[in-house]
Amino acid sequence: MMFDPVQSLLGQIQPGRLHVLDMSAPHCSSALPDVLTMIEAGVADHTMVA
Repeated sequence: MMFDPVQSLLGQIQPGRLHVLDMSAPHCSSALPDVLTMIEAGVADHTMVA
């Protein structure tokens, strides 16, 4: 499992080398609109501060 900014991983995500389970951001990313946030995926009260 990895927590990293979407933009730094797009080169790995787009060709399928990394699979995104969900995002810890409060809102979906425009770069990956089909990926749910952790809250949308059912992890209630999730917050992450970096």
